[in-house]
Amino acid sequence: MQWIPLLLGLLLAVGSCIGFGPSLAAPGLNGRPSGVSSGASEPQVVSPSPSPPSDFATLIDVGSFVLAPVRILGVPVIQVTSRTVGAGSESIDARRRARVIEGNLMLLYQPVQVCSLGERLADGLIRRWIKAERSDLCSLKGWKQNEPDSLVLRARSLPSGLAVIEALLPGRRTPFTLLTVTEADAQFFGTTPWELAESWRSVLQARLRYARAVTSPSALLSRLGLTAVMILIVVLAEAGIIWLWQRVRSRTVRLHRQARENPCTTSLLLVQVNFGLSRLLLVLVVIGLVLILSLLVMAVPGQIPLGLELLVVPAEAAAKVIVIGGLAIVLRSLASFLLFQWSANLAVPAEEQCRREQRFRSLLKGSHRLINCFCLALVGLWILFGIPGVRSFSAEVLLVGGALLGALALGFQSVLRDFLAGIVVALEDHYAIGDWVEIDGDEGVVEDVGMLNTTVRCLDQRLLVAANSSFQRVINHTKLRSGVEVTWVVAPNTASIERVLAVAHRVIMDFSADPEWKSLLMQPPLLRGVTQVSPLGITISALLVTRTMEQWRAERELLRRLVQGLQQEQIRLAYIPELKALQKP
Repeated sequence: MQWIPLLLGLLLAVGSCIGFGPSLAAPGLNGRPSGVSSGASEPQVVSPSPSPPSDFATLIDVGSFVLAPVRILGVPVIQVTSRTVGAGSESIDARRRARVIEGNLMLLYQPVQVCSLGERLADGLIRRWIKAERSDLCSLKGWKQNEPDSLVLRARSLPSGLAVIEALLPGRRTPFTLLTVTEADAQFFGTTPWELAESWRSVLQARLRYARAVTSPSALLSRLGLTAVMILIVVLAEAGIIWLWQRVRSRTVRLHRQARENPCTTSLLLVQVNFGLSRLLLVLVVIGLVLILSLLVMAVPGQIPLGLELLVVPAEAAAKVIVIGGLAIVLRSLASFLLFQWSANLAVPAEEQCRREQRFRSLLKGSHRLINCFCLALVGLWILFGIPGVRSFSAEVLLVGGALLGALALGFQSVLRDFLAGIVVALEDHYAIGDWVEIDGDEGVVEDVGMLNTTVRCLDQRLLVAANSSFQRVINHTKLRSGVEVTWVVAPNTASIERVLAVAHRVIMDFSADPEWKSLLMQPPLLRGVTQVSPLGITISALLVTRTMEQWRAERELLRRLVQGLQQEQIRLAYIPELKALQKP
């Protein structure tokens, strides 16, 4: 990461060469902001095509005045004023005055093309056909000279008391009037028209000479070369960041696998740190792409403000994302630490300890998702309120926004209902990841407890995704403990039922005393005895209470031992095909 300061330094150095001059905004007289206006007492020359940035001039209402910036190469240099009340020349719209003045200034450093491309080609063909001399009719090249110092501005007082700023160009017999300083300008900046015109003259002359210098062919070629070098540096840095990002991603996957096999506070913290680092590198990749785009834009004369906005606005948003991302990492790490301490609390009874370890996975995912949603909403609001003008919304706009949010809440009430139901499921411990549940007749293992949906893997490997608020009844077969009723049917003509129960009791006692199966039992098996008698057979059952998800394995083993015990005592079980035949109508 040592290349970042070097790259920023190079960016500032090159920026000073291609237009990041030390004076991007011209001060007015006595430290006041500058302004300029076009008056009616002097004729104004309007550019055939007004400067594009003036269409986006920002109007500022200041009491009884309206301000509009005048730009050179897209950078504001002075401000013109107009009165909101009054008549005559001083009531001219400030934006219109700024557009006219910008067009006049533009003729001195970037003459517009009067003719289109087709017209210029046709003019060249006709001149070749009639063998006429080349003219500058379509390009107005006579306005711009290659020597920046040949441009001289002067301020001149008018008999009416106003002042004008004129440009003296080589080859022109008469000066070219750029603007007129009105009484509104002088009154707003607290000076006389002559003093304000002289202040503006020095600012405009320096800026116009600079603009003529940077738009020369040699300066453009140098600008393109420096831009190409910087883009190459950024591309190389992007390649290094992408390589490092891939390494961090692979390491994050490896650490996550290790944390799942052996969860502990250190492993979980390392996973969160590497996850955040991978996201940070991804943000740097996006910033690099934006930097390349901004450099391409700033290579065009007059587009430096747009290039800076392309660079600053995403960079500011990325900085906010990085800050909130760091906050999310800290909150997720804190949640992981607290949940791990909660699940590893030794003061909890052993019966609840296993359940806490099982709930740990569900609560960990749920807390991380809540933190992610909170941080996304926070960074979204932070970026939104950072947009100019958003924070100055009136109360009516806020009320309209609240009404819109209310309408959206009504439209997405099912989503909100599922979200609230997911929170209730997590807090009240209805089920957790790893539980065997029965939802609306479908059974399976809970794979994920989301904020909106619950995912269940059925026995036949179907994946059931049910909305948290869509079911009213859930049967959890494995919360804290599991149980199963083991049943078997003996023949109805069995001679001694006491003998059957004695064999069953002996087999069950041997089963519960076996060390391999004793550790799975939460309590000794209970022989319930005869539970049903019918002409088809005598049903006997026993109840097993085991650790979670161990009931079916214990049931299969107990049934196997019961069959062997009954066969050794020559006790016949009910013949199932005969039972099925008798059950047919």
